Amino acid sequence: MWWAPVVLAVLTLGTDHVLVQMGLFFSKLAVVSFGGAYALLAYMTQQVVENYGWLKPGEMVDGLGLAETTPGPLILVTQFVGFLAAFRAAAPFDP
Repeated sequence: MWWAPVVLAVLTLGTDHVLVQMGLFFSKLAVVSFGGAYALLAYMTQQVVENYGWLKPGEMVDGLGLAETTPGPLILVTQFVGFLAAFRAAAPFDP
C-alpha cells in the first residue's frame, strides 16, 4: 500500500518528476527514522537544500522555525518542504 502512490506517480509522470522524487525521498526518510525528529531534520535540510535544490537555505530556516513553534516538528517541515517543492515544479498540474 505504501508504494502504490509512488508507483502510480512513476507510471503517469515519469521518474524525473518532483512528486516521484519526493515520494522516494520521504519514504527513505521514514524508513531510516532513528535518532528522533531533530536528527532527521538535519539530514532532511542537507538533502533538500544541497542535493535536490527544492528549497533555498533561508526557506529551510523558515521551515525549521515553524518546527520549533509547533508540536510535531518533523511532520510540519515535511509538509512545508513538499508544498514548496511541488508548487515550484507543478507541471502538468496547475498550482
